[in-house]
Amino acid sequence: MPRTRDEVTVDFDHHTPARVLNPDLAYAELRHSCPVAWSNAHDGFWVVSDYEDVVRVMKDHRYFSTSEGITIPPPPYGQSALIDFDPPMHTAYRRIMNATLSKEVVHESLRPRIEHWANVFVDRVIESGRCDLVYDLAVTVPAAVTMEWLGWDKEDEWWPIGKAWHDLMSRPLGDAGFEDAAQVVAWFDTRITEELAKRREDPRDDTLSHVANMTIDGEPIPENHGISLVRLLVGAGVDTTTSLIGSALVHLHFHPGDRLRLTNEPELWTLATEEFLRRYSPVRTVARTCVKETELGGCVIKPGDRVLASPGSANQDGSVFREPLRFEVDRAPNRHLGFGSGVHMCLGMHLARVEFEIVVRQVLARMPDYRVLEDELIDYSRQSVFTGWMKVPALFTPGAKAVPASSAPAGFELVH
Repeated sequence: MPRTRDEVTVDFDHHTPARVLNPDLAYAELRHSCPVAWSNAHDGFWVVSDYEDVVRVMKDHRYFSTSEGITIPPPPYGQSALIDFDPPMHTAYRRIMNATLSKEVVHESLRPRIEHWANVFVDRVIESGRCDLVYDLAVTVPAAVTMEWLGWDKEDEWWPIGKAWHDLMSRPLGDAGFEDAAQVVAWFDTRITEELAKRREDPRDDTLSHVANMTIDGEPIPENHGISLVRLLVGAGVDTTTSLIGSALVHLHFHPGDRLRLTNEPELWTLATEEFLRRYSPVRTVARTCVKETELGGCVIKPGDRVLASPGSANQDGSVFREPLRFEVDRAPNRHLGFGSGVHMCLGMHLARVEFEIVVRQVLARMPDYRVLEDELIDYSRQSVFTGWMKVPALFTPGAKAVPASSAPAGFELVH
């Protein structure tokens, strides 16, 4: 017989300091005691923490919809195309966009550009012996790759846009840096509108033109859908990869044995990338709304109920992953949910994998003795949706530029 809400009600609010500061413990307690639980916080929602049920919530769009937003409470910056759409609308958009970030496109067209920008931004700091591994590398490379891939001409706008998305993801709502970033993102929406209008009048061979002239069933997509789609491509294209790079570089600072193995055994990189995605999942939680009554974990979920699923918690489920808190460079198999699951699985996962590997390998090759200034580390611990490091200051032995004449695009600031 299904359990009632009263039987599974827990004192849980993922935004409170106690939960935010120690999420691994909070979700471990839920997995062991009540993997599908009810919380009265934020007008009430189900919280799902075990692997099997998290996968069900993320994959089964017949019962669990993204249309009411993917965070609890909903984000302050509105709906995003693709993420907040359900099939069949989502399917139509996704089918068109998949071709722009296929594995072939990433490896044949984008990989050389990623290597170029990684060299450029490492060159910018290599002679100084000091940098912020996040702001100077983990933000800049994905930002440059993403904005160039879009066809965004004004290079002096790449940095403020990339930095704003990192600040928006890494800082808590209400923080001064968050509010500043939100203003930049609002300005960015205006700029997207202008750029899409230009591409409709004068199309080019770039992603902005692809979005500007997109049609569904023979009809142009609504202007607001195009704006939100570009916003999503930049936000997701920049900071989830930034998060993963930062987490990996901090991990390798604290675990020199893993650093040595990856330096000496490059064939391990494919497995290691998946393990970083499992152990340091950039996205901790995603929300859905039930649209059809169903049973989950012995509980009846009714239409209108909000559901918070934690892929970060699922990736630490001991029934699926042996010693889940242990990082294993060569873990296999590895059915992690670092890129999500189902129709909303990350569109840019092939790009993210390549960016991650190239940037981290560049750091290990060109700053082999880097050490993180532990007292100056700042993580994402004041918010509850994403994980990672806001700032990772580091020192290393100065080196020579790989390309003596290389320079970063205008507007990119050094943070260290």
